[in-house]
Amino acid sequence: MTTNCTPFFNKVSKLLDSASEVRRRHDKVETETGYKFNIFSITKIERNEVNTHSAMIAELLNPEGAHGQGYKFLEIFVKNLPFYDKINVNLDFSSSSISTEEVFNSGKERLDIIIKFPNYWILIENKIDAPDGKEQLKRYTKIAKKNGKEFCLIYLTKEGLDASNQSSAYPEKYDAKEKIRFSKSVNYERLSYCENITSWLELCIKEVALIPIVREAILQYLNLIKKITGNDMTEIRKTVLVELLLKDENLKTAVELSKSINDAKGKFLFDFFDSLKTNLEKAGYTLEKDKNILKQHHIYNDNECKKWFHQTGKKVKGIGLFLITKNPNIIFRIVSATNNFHYGFQLLDESHQNIEGKKKYINEIPYVGRVWDELQWYSYNYGNIRDDMDNLLNLKEGSSLWNHIIEEIRKIDAKSKPYRVDLHE
Repeated sequence: MTTNCTPFFNKVSKLLDSASEVRRRHDKVETETGYKFNIFSITKIERNEVNTHSAMIAELLNPEGAHGQGYKFLEIFVKNLPFYDKINVNLDFSSSSISTEEVFNSGKERLDIIIKFPNYWILIENKIDAPDGKEQLKRYTKIAKKNGKEFCLIYLTKEGLDASNQSSAYPEKYDAKEKIRFSKSVNYERLSYCENITSWLELCIKEVALIPIVREAILQYLNLIKKITGNDMTEIRKTVLVELLLKDENLKTAVELSKSINDAKGKFLFDFFDSLKTNLEKAGYTLEKDKNILKQHHIYNDNECKKWFHQTGKKVKGIGLFLITKNPNIIFRIVSATNNFHYGFQLLDESHQNIEGKKKYINEIPYVGRVWDELQWYSYNYGNIRDDMDNLLNLKEGSSLWNHIIEEIRKIDAKSKPYRVDLHE
């Protein structure tokens, strides 16, 4: 068996060596030319829906925006919508306005972006990593109807995915065994960052080719979009790799190799969890196994880590390591959920309070209050590890992240006073 496999492994090794050399060579060129310099990445706000993506998109759409281009970017955006021909009203761009995070229903609802014409509204629900809220699109539809406007509702995601049933559909019947069956869905249009926002930004860049400050700002944002959607490879690098794949039987070898990538990512994540577990157990910590505490997540194992990277759009439970600290009110959670890696703590006697959006700090690190179904906890969102290989590769024993997690656990246990004093708002 080993003999039969040797020629294939030799081909894989040769292909990987060649591809790695291409990567090293082009990494060097891109570093020297400043291609990788991105202010959004440097300041670690790449995936912030409100303060990065909604803010940047709204600023470009805004006729009163600091870009100084009036409604030019807005007109390009609207007229290139895939469903533009369905809008049966005349849109007066000179009388348009943009609002972000506008509050409705006495503060209970906030809409990400609204493009307002005198006779028409375009509502944009922006999703980077966050899950849908319960009946979210359904509620937004009611808001628009209540304000007496003709409108369209856009659901914007990285890949242009459908909204979940819980967000967009009307429950037809509640059944304890069958859970919920959904019937008619609200009307909404799908847009994607990887296609629609990318093409819009490219058109905007052409419009301001001779205005360097605006052009470069949009270009930086475009490069960020390409990064978070996994399309940040330069055309030159892509061309070189395509030529490499077309040599000999490299393409066939690469296809075989690609079938193992998600399993390799899963093994990498498993090793990270396992190294933390070994270190913490040696330090005398106990891992939590209470099924009620872990209702929202699986305890990590090799198979669950691999499965986590194979998920395709469907919501799956997070996987992680759950630690009983020496403070009986605190459980420390280290979790991969949806696309991102989180770590933080659950305060057991706050389990029924509204903590969403609140912050607590240990060593000045902000842990944001999050509500995931019935789980309420404070977490630090390290970032996407499904699509961002740099983030994933930081998950290894001895890394700054690995050391920081252990240090945070130790700092919780070093507190002698109740957490309300030590974990400050």
